[in-house]
Amino acid sequence: MGLVTIPFIIFVIITFFVYYCLGLHNQWQVLLVASLIYYSLSNRWEFVIFLLILISLNYFMGLLIQNSDNTKKRKLFLFISIGVNASILATLKFFNFLKTDIKTMSSMTSAAISNPALPLGLSYLIFKAISYNADVY
Repeated sequence: MGLVTIPFIIFVIITFFVYYCLGLHNQWQVLLVASLIYYSLSNRWEFVIFLLILISLNYFMGLLIQNSDNTKKRKLFLFISIGVNASILATLKFFNFLKTDIKTMSSMTSAAISNPALPLGLSYLIFKAISYNADVY
């Protein structure tokens, strides 16, 4: 779904209507669902699953950080969260380099490794997740 199409404009109007009809407590849920619907309509459904996993992982890491009574545990959970997020970002961003190295090391000549298309705004989402967990700490 493109940004300058009639279906997108209808989608935005419906989203704004639902957003403002609900109370302040539920507006973030409307934006979350609308974002996932937009991603599912614009991209592959695997992106939606990936984003749900990423969001859930960071939410639960934030809960672990918040509910830890020990400062060392909180710091450990923060570093685990940063490490996992940075690893995901590095793996997806540098996949082409890894693909070339894997082909070279394993001498795969006939097997093709495809280039994955990345979800739009993945770097932003991961950096926001890292800052969320740092703020919870």
